[in-house]
Amino acid sequence: TSAHIALVNDYFNNLVILDTQCSNLNCNTVTMNNYQGVYNAAQYLLELGHHKIGYIKGTPRISNFYDRRRGFKDSLKFHHINPDKLPKFYLPAMDIKVIDKNLDQFKSFIEDLTAIFCEDDYIAISTIKTLTKLGYRIPDDISVVGFDDISECRVMTPELTTIHVPIKEIAKEAIAMIERNTSPTEPKKQVLINTNLVCRESVRSLI
Repeated sequence: TSAHIALVNDYFNNLVILDTQCSNLNCNTVTMNNYQGVYNAAQYLLELGHHKIGYIKGTPRISNFYDRRRGFKDSLKFHHINPDKLPKFYLPAMDIKVIDKNLDQFKSFIEDLTAIFCEDDYIAISTIKTLTKLGYRIPDDISVVGFDDISECRVMTPELTTIHVPIKEIAKEAIAMIERNTSPTEPKKQVLINTNLVCRESVRSLI
């Protein structure tokens, strides 16, 4: 959280925080552009004819997830779709398992949906495993998109369409920032590295 980062930031003049935006703090950060990634992913689904898109939020809630949700909502609003009228669901982030608790609520959530966006790949894989167990075919019956492009995305069936996070570029920028900021009077910088959508087999066109 920003409160924890603030404590550390006070002790180091040249600290660079990775993978977290801290817009309220005067600190150096380098992270992926969560907003841009999900905005483009939602636009991609809309261009393929998906208008009934469910959204699965990760728990616990972190700043990255809030930015992803904001990108999703703004993309739909741009296409004159009210995102608040589309169903949402909650699943633990960073965990892969078939949904057993709240299964009835999950069934209600997916009713009439043509696509689901998940706030991270672990959620997306859990969703696909649960949908498959319920008899749904991915992507014939429902499309699924994740975020992060973890290695499991390429070894599952179907391979997961997701948002790739350029980890190497984030690391390079952080190192460059440390090397540039040699003076304690140097202005702090907060840098966003854009993501890109990786189209695989878990999404189909409805057009």
